[in-house]
Amino acid sequence: MRYPQDMAESIASRCSMIGKNACLAFTYMWCVHLDCENGEAIKIVSDNMRRGNIEEDCTVKAEPFLQALTGKKYIVEKKKIKSLDELKNIERCAVLFSIDGIGGHWVGVEFGKVAFNSKLHSDNLANGKPISARILKVA
Repeated sequence: MRYPQDMAESIASRCSMIGKNACLAFTYMWCVHLDCENGEAIKIVSDNMRRGNIEEDCTVKAEPFLQALTGKKYIVEKKKIKSLDELKNIERCAVLFSIDGIGGHWVGVEFGKVAFNSKLHSDNLANGKPISARILKVA
């Protein structure tokens, strides 16, 4: 055994950050049809934080993260939006909902409708507006 308490504190800190800020990572997993149990999804995010594909604050480096998930290279198109109607022809993408235009919560949108939310409830989703989309294309 080598410093188990330090390791436990590190894991607890990382899990807390994942719980608060990993909505884009989980949404990208949904976008590429990666369907796994909650514990496995958390492990995937944590492992990718260790590898540097996700920052310690859960900022996702999209291309390396998506390649780690699927083995494929992706291009991520960033698009400002005002309505989900703008995404009616997109099978799956990530959309940021925000109340104040700063920060927010990422959800999965399929053909213009919210189809995936990594949280049971989000004030940003319930009371905010869609402001940005991330559309994934295999390179």
